[in-house]
Amino acid sequence: RARAGRLAAELEAREEERASAQRHSEALARQLREREGWMGAEAQRAGESLRACQEKVSSYEEQIRAHEEALTGQRRDSAAGAERFAEAQRQIAGLQRQLRDSEEELQRQLRESEEERRRLHGSARESLAQERQSGKELLDRNRILELEIEELQATVRMQRDAEQIRRSYAAMEQREAKALRDTEEMRRSFGAIDQPRRLEGAAPFAVPPLAMGGRRSSTGLDAPGPRARAELAAP
Repeated sequence: RARAGRLAAELEAREEERASAQRHSEALARQLREREGWMGAEAQRAGESLRACQEKVSSYEEQIRAHEEALTGQRRDSAAGAERFAEAQRQIAGLQRQLRDSEEELQRQLRESEEERRRLHGSARESLAQERQSGKELLDRNRILELEIEELQATVRMQRDAEQIRRSYAAMEQREAKALRDTEEMRRSFGAIDQPRRLEGAAPFAVPPLAMGGRRSSTGLDAPGPRARAELAAP
């Protein structure tokens, strides 16, 4: 019974561990969905930033074309236009460098965002796989514990049945011994009553040795037979 109690307590603890593992798996799944939503929003913002940069590039290109047209007109008009054209070229080069730097930064941010998303996704998958394996192991241990409890309960029932049978046999033996003692006392009483009569020649009043279906015991006394024992044992 103590072992059954321990097994039941261990089974309950395993069930609690399985429930805790299930809750942890659900929390990891929610966290993964939140991270994926966040990464999607980051990617959307990065795309919007890239589109804004592209719009800036288009604006810069329009400005460049405007500067080039202005410089072309100024080159025709005066020698000072050459210097202004060179300055515009320097500005264009600076704008192009800024554009390349912005594009490289955006590409780097996109790569880092994608790597972080993949890392989180892989970590969540691994955690979920571990939790599933732990849940499966818990279920297997629970089934083993249930089988052990059933076997222990069957053993306890068998022991209880055997104890009841043993007690029944003991009670039966006690009743049979009492019946034998009662029969012996009755025979002794009959012998005490019959002895004076035999001495006086009153043989017809003697009790036949086998009148009750008895048999001669090893002590010389008539032991009762099965029928006599049944009648004496009857309430």
